[in-house]
Amino acid sequence: MNEHYFNMYRHDLQSFIGLSFSVLNPHMGFQDNWHFGVLAEVLHKVGEGGIKRLIINMPPRMGKSHCVSVAWIGWLLGRYPNKKILCLHGGTALGRDLHESCFQLMDSPRFRKIFPHARIRVDKNRLITPYGGQRLFLPFDSRLTGLGADVIILDDVMSPMEAMDTAERERLYQHFDQNILQRLNSKKDGAIVVVMQRLHEHDLTSHIL
Repeated sequence: MNEHYFNMYRHDLQSFIGLSFSVLNPHMGFQDNWHFGVLAEVLHKVGEGGIKRLIINMPPRMGKSHCVSVAWIGWLLGRYPNKKILCLHGGTALGRDLHESCFQLMDSPRFRKIFPHARIRVDKNRLITPYGGQRLFLPFDSRLTGLGADVIILDDVMSPMEAMDTAERERLYQHFDQNILQRLNSKKDGAIVVVMQRLHEHDLTSHIL
């Protein structure tokens, strides 16, 4: 890649999403679609501070977790290596897979050529940049005392079974209201992004709205 392509990937999130998929899936072709452009546009606005609260509701297998929890985080830390990002997931296995995918992306030769200053090191559930930024992964119901973030991502934090259980829904609502909302470093400038499929008329998306 020459410098023209480097600049394109640094500034155009939709192009970077396609590149990130190819880096992580070298034997699969990326099937681009209009919804990736929509996701890239709104996520770019979140990164620039134009959107502070974002809900992404899409069916399974549409690439939403890759776009948000892998590609966008890598792109964001590449552009703003001092950002602190907290990723919360309902399933530990899913969260771990996305965390490792983000590491593989940011540790790849192509990423390092696009963002040469964004070298990372791994410390348990954290990917840490030399400038104090990080990607921290935790299960959704973890204790968050003492933690803070500039961006909080909630990715599939509610399962279909939990969505059908009134008591479980109330527990998730309470955790979101009393713990998640308090973890932003700046209540004015911090951003929260919720990524999930709709599961129930009273699921977490409904509660937030």
